[in-house]
Amino acid sequence: MADTVELSYERLFQLRADANTAIERAEAAESKAKQLEQTLLEKHKDIKSLRVKLDTSEDALENTENPLREAMEKVAVRARDVKAERQAMAAQQERDKWETKCEEIDTKYRGTKAELDELEGRMEAF
Repeated sequence: MADTVELSYERLFQLRADANTAIERAEAAESKAKQLEQTLLEKHKDIKSLRVKLDTSEDALENTENPLREAMEKVAVRARDVKAERQAMAAQQERDKWETKCEEIDTKYRGTKAELDELEGRMEAF
């Protein structure tokens, strides 16, 4: 019977040792879980902060894009205006060139007409 009691005590000590080990492991796991929960909470806060920064940056980008888009439209309009002005100037120069030619031809015509009239006058005089 002493052997049975001794075995029971050994078994009891072993169970206590196993229970203490289990308690230590449980406490370590709880500590680790709390640490991970704290890390998770910090990560959520970081994510929220980054989302706010992202929203702010997107708003700033949009506020920058609108004036840039407007400026680009103004540049495009001005480029069309400059092109139209150049075309108008080229057309005016071409018109001036043709007017000069017309004046030269008119001057030649009047000179030739005067010569013809003079020649007709002399021929009639004969």
